[in-house]
Amino acid sequence: MEDIYKAFEILGISYTTDMSVVSKAFRVLAKRYHPDSNPQKSAENQKKMQMINEAYSLIKKYLKSGEFSGSIREPTGRTHDVKEEWVHYRSRWEKAWEEARKKREEKIRMEMEKRRREEEFLRRFWEKVAKMKKVEDEDEKKFEVILNYVLVLIKFYYKNNLHNVSIRSRPYNIAVFDGYVKKLREIIKRVEFEGSKLGSERFSEKARIIVKFLNVFLNTVMFPAPQSIERVASAYESYSRLVESTDRIMMDFFNSENPVFISAKGGKRSSDNQKEVMAKYKDRIKKALDTIESFLTGYPSSPLVDYARGRVEMLESFYYAFF
Repeated sequence: MEDIYKAFEILGISYTTDMSVVSKAFRVLAKRYHPDSNPQKSAENQKKMQMINEAYSLIKKYLKSGEFSGSIREPTGRTHDVKEEWVHYRSRWEKAWEEARKKREEKIRMEMEKRRREEEFLRRFWEKVAKMKKVEDEDEKKFEVILNYVLVLIKFYYKNNLHNVSIRSRPYNIAVFDGYVKKLREIIKRVEFEGSKLGSERFSEKARIIVKFLNVFLNTVMFPAPQSIERVASAYESYSRLVESTDRIMMDFFNSENPVFISAKGGKRSSDNQKEVMAKYKDRIKKALDTIESFLTGYPSSPLVDYARGRVEMLESFYYAFF
């Protein structure tokens, strides 16, 4: 009877006298484990098919003999009702299936949670990018106001020849110059204040650089080199050339029609004209610095050395502010 017990287990069905149930179970297993169904596991399937065939033949023979009575006896001597055996078998199967289901659901849940976190990260990332873009767009308009302050101030300085010490020292120009210096200081404070309100790192940094440039420019404006300080004519002549070259760069740059200044205000930099003009200004700045270096090398003991270095600082802050 032990063989019959195992035969029913092999076919995966409960103990029954219904041969149609046995035949149906056999056909399902035969289809699944036939060597032709899975060539990669043909050897393994062949062994399983042999067991299935033997189990089917044994049950078929047993049922035909009419000895099946609804109960069997195991070698231990205990008698189990077929229904109890089937309940036990089904309970084990349901438990295994439930565990597998929970694992599948947990895997799906984890994958969905991972996808949700990724989507949330991307959503927040693009929200941040959009917010930064919006802030930059708003700051760009505010930054144009700052640059207009600079444009008006420096253009006025050169247009009225206030860079020429002899002209600005004339009685009718002294009040104009004093008013200009006062206005320049006010604008520096205004630019500092407006720059502190900018939300984007890009434009707040640009504003800080422009404030530095304006402070250097103010220092240059307030403390020009007196002619009497240098007794060597060639040294003063060399210094005058470097002053003229730096002033000419400033004078030309801070012109409202200058495409480089327009691009610095936030306009498009893609035009060939802008790129060409910008390249020329960079070349002019380099030549001006070479002129200053030539003076510093040729006249290292001149009392004008500190003033020449001040021009270097002005050119450097100017370059970082607008290029």
